[in-house]
Amino acid sequence: SSLVSIRQEDLLAIAPDYRKKVKEGVTSCRIGVDGNLLDIEEPTYLLNQQSSSPATADMGTEEVLEVFMNKRKELTEGDKIYVGRESMSIQGVMAVVGEYPVHCITDWGCSINAMLVAICNALGVMFDPMHCIPLQSANSKTDWTLGIARDVLFHFGNVTAILQVHIVDSPTYDVLLGCPFGVLTQARTQSFLSGD
Repeated sequence: SSLVSIRQEDLLAIAPDYRKKVKEGVTSCRIGVDGNLLDIEEPTYLLNQQSSSPATADMGTEEVLEVFMNKRKELTEGDKIYVGRESMSIQGVMAVVGEYPVHCITDWGCSINAMLVAICNALGVMFDPMHCIPLQSANSKTDWTLGIARDVLFHFGNVTAILQVHIVDSPTYDVLLGCPFGVLTQARTQSFLSGD
């Protein structure tokens, strides 16, 4: 017998069952107050159309999809039509900082790594309050960071990353791993219609 080596990303790309098992193992679940898993939204769809004139409708109406479908009488059941979901789960990873597990949200669109000050204090991470920067949120509100924690060790399984982390006062996350983390780890992500 011979040994074949395959990269994990290639295996995940060609083996949907394996990808699903890995996803179940590393993805957090939404659990209701009664302890039961919350239902995932219905599947959504993406139109796969080769040649057709675009449908037009007032974007304020509820019937945009209906108008679109009526303009394409040639479509039949089974045609590849997909409609995007309203929202998707936030991508995240678990890390160990010091001796404590911390849930980290990944957002390659953010230009910094950030940590909630309460988490920083609970973990005993020291930060320099003399190095503050303005931070603009998605709603255009600008707040200043409280400082920067330098050379913070994050352990992801057997991988250790040493990160520069800005400390913030009241975000909706514990830790946000932004573009600097993505660049350091040379991370690549691949999205699938199933949400995997």
